[in-house]
Amino acid sequence: MKPAPKVVLTIPEIEELSVLLHATTSSTRLRDRIRAIFLANDGLRDVDIAEKVGIARQTVALCRRRFLKSGVAGLLDEPGRGRKKWISEELREEIVQKLYEKAPNARRWTSIEVARSLGVSGSFVRQIWREHRAKAP
Repeated sequence: MKPAPKVVLTIPEIEELSVLLHATTSSTRLRDRIRAIFLANDGLRDVDIAEKVGIARQTVALCRRRFLKSGVAGLLDEPGRGRKKWISEELREEIVQKLYEKAPNARRWTSIEVARSLGVSGSFVRQIWREHRAKAP
């Protein structure tokens, strides 16, 4: 097995990684990656780092490669993770607009009526309305 490439952190990288490590918004996975890089900087082998951090040796090797290639940005989650939006912004706007307009029978729209008229579920309409109300001034 060939030795892992050496990681040497600069002062700015150490500072940035420390901020991310202690940020309450950082994911557990990101914290694990950062810990792995700090230990790699100390000269530990991937196997030892994996044992200390509690992740797979292959994950440590991947973190090391990504860090050496892209710096701190290489440790962050890449875009495209998670569920994709399946509904257009136009349809979302139409759902929100119905929240403020009168229904054909001179009263407010219900979520079920909006859902039927637009071909989506009532729970989805309620979710959009909740999100919108939370953002409203």
